[in-house]
Amino acid sequence: MTIFFYPKPAEPQSSFNSNSTQSSISSIETDSKKDSLFTWSNLNLNEQIALIAQAYAGLNPQTTILSADKISMTANGNKGVNDGFIQWYDQNHKLHKLNVLISDENVNYDYLSSAGQAEKKSTKISKMISNYYETDSMKEETETVTSKMVTPADLLTSDPIGFVQNNIVGKGFIRQIKSYDGMNPDRAMKNGGPQNLIHDGVEYYYFTDNTSVKLTGLGTYVSSAKHSYRITDRSITIDGVGYQKTTLAEIPYKIENGEVFFEDESINYEAHTYIYSFREDSKAKDYIDSKKESN
Repeated sequence: MTIFFYPKPAEPQSSFNSNSTQSSISSIETDSKKDSLFTWSNLNLNEQIALIAQAYAGLNPQTTILSADKISMTANGNKGVNDGFIQWYDQNHKLHKLNVLISDENVNYDYLSSAGQAEKKSTKISKMISNYYETDSMKEETETVTSKMVTPADLLTSDPIGFVQNNIVGKGFIRQIKSYDGMNPDRAMKNGGPQNLIHDGVEYYYFTDNTSVKLTGLGTYVSSAKHSYRITDRSITIDGVGYQKTTLAEIPYKIENGEVFFEDESINYEAHTYIYSFREDSKAKDYIDSKKESN
């Protein structure tokens, strides 16, 4: 605590000197700011991130940041917490991003609202310290948030469903016949296999959001259609529509070294084995959009 000593006036004064009073207030505010910045500078990195997250939750009560299982922060360049972004998954496997920029003691937040609108909020380091780090109970709450801190790489792969979802939404893919009873499509068609194997064995996919995917096949007469899909910890399941109530495709995947790899899909149908590959295709969306969408 800082104590200020004032000289005793030689004679009683009938009124306060407003300039002197303002100077004293400014001095107290300056010392308070210095104390806050000193406290801030002595916190470790995870404690600083935790306070940034707590202050943001106070400004935006709708956020899920404090209920997340894991939180990470990535710096832009070598600027540490002063310039970077915080990420976390919510309970619906959605990955959130909060941009943070600190200048002097001003903490600025930049993020997308639940409606997808860009929003900005700000606070000060002195407010973060006084609101979330003044008492022992406050510090315990901060330590709880601190315990959720992980590296960015560990965060992204901590939720396989969310990680895959983040890697397919807004992207196009091609699902293509790879073999029929162990033979490549050309050979299979020459040895009694279905004569439309290659043509019918190609499908294009575009994942529009977290639950819907648009797809089509080859040929101008083949329309596009919207299907629902689900992600498990092992595969992406494409649901059928209309009379096709069963599963249309079940694409297995694995996560290795922070990347999603799609494995071959094996289907047994009428005593025959079909193997399909699945890979990203930058032209898939344009091809699907060129088709008339079925009702």
